[in-house]
Amino acid sequence: MLCAIPMEIASRELDGVLYLALHLAKRGLPTLFGERMVHEYLFRLCDGRPVVYFDQDQNASVNQRVLDTGGLVMNLNAEGQNIDIIPQLVDMFAKVAPTFTAMFVRGDRQRESLARAFPEDRKHCVIPSGHPSFDMLDSRFNAYHESPEIVARHGRDYIQINTQFVSFNHKMGFDHYLKLLATLDEWKDLYTNEEFLATTRRQRDYEEKVANEFVDMARQVARAFPGRHVIVRPHPMEGREFYASRLSGISNLFIEPGGPVRPWLASAGALIHHSCTTGVEALLMGKHVIRFEPVGETVEKNMQSNAGIPAKTTEELIALIDSETMDENERRSQLELMRPHMANIGGVLAAPVIAGHVARLAKGGRTWLPEKLGPWESAKCWRKYYSKVLRSRQPGRVGKKVRYALEKFPRLPFSHVQHLVDRLKAADPGLPAVELRHLGLNTFLMKPR
Repeated sequence: MLCAIPMEIASRELDGVLYLALHLAKRGLPTLFGERMVHEYLFRLCDGRPVVYFDQDQNASVNQRVLDTGGLVMNLNAEGQNIDIIPQLVDMFAKVAPTFTAMFVRGDRQRESLARAFPEDRKHCVIPSGHPSFDMLDSRFNAYHESPEIVARHGRDYIQINTQFVSFNHKMGFDHYLKLLATLDEWKDLYTNEEFLATTRRQRDYEEKVANEFVDMARQVARAFPGRHVIVRPHPMEGREFYASRLSGISNLFIEPGGPVRPWLASAGALIHHSCTTGVEALLMGKHVIRFEPVGETVEKNMQSNAGIPAKTTEELIALIDSETMDENERRSQLELMRPHMANIGGVLAAPVIAGHVARLAKGGRTWLPEKLGPWESAKCWRKYYSKVLRSRQPGRVGKKVRYALEKFPRLPFSHVQHLVDRLKAADPGLPAVELRHLGLNTFLMKPR
């Protein structure tokens, strides 16, 4: 059967999607992946043909349309760690559980939480596979991530500060973003839940305090290490202006734009975070990870809030940077504590596990391949894209909203995707020979040769 993987944020998802697609190809399964045209292929251009649909939105009506054509729905959620701390999210998954053929989660802890909430006849569908994105943190991919351009600009020993204060510093304005999510069928129950919203507001207030402490800390670190570059990387959903307006004029401090974070982690000498997934990623990549906790406990503890050596003051943090390395026993101890929450630890890979399950479930299903978009459909795609580019230049909230959408999924050239596939195959020689096709703007097909 044809597998279909819609994507929301290219910089976050692309590597993992490509690696999963390569393992699906190893099992003889082609994969359609990309932005909005994936849904257009499934529900308009080729409506009625069965597919293996990788769901990330928990939209029961969309999932049911896939099931009604004889297809399969595989839930693969990129934000799995939130299942550990948001009971309302578990309830949301349980509500749409009848529309999942299988649900692949980060680890045993998420499986336990979901299985308790799922109907009795759906408990078996929750599989603790890990997430393919975290496969890319295995040591075999170290060279894959390193960027010669970043090394040329900043060296290999820069100090990286990753921020994750989205509740306080969302690009769209967090209250506006909450209202937007509350209008979507698949999310409205969660984003109209008063208990959840109260927790979110407390988190916003807490993050404001921490974000201001991070700004002050970044200034002091830049002064303490004048011979090293200090890189501040806001979360993709954060407003860059908050940092730019407060950290300008410091010669060795750089606020870098979005894009994949792992090429930056690959060459960093130290990674400073608060409660960010990149702390876990850097830990798995063998980096010197420091967790800055200037304002006490977080409102909601999660897996990443335990990643790295803690520092409560900037003075403690600077001393830890001076120490240059993280104790390996401490690293292994932290990773072991994370194992129930994330299966991708100790060389365990999610993509082959997921591909194996999918191949067994799809066995005997009819496979079809989408054709390249015709001139009319292709023109409509480009018209929509250029319309976004023009609207993104408007002042005010409309322009900000469209810029946010374009940042999540900018134009993705075929040559770039092919380059990544070639590099993945070089890093993991066991991957199969595949053919990559460009079907249209930000839309691709990978099939076994």
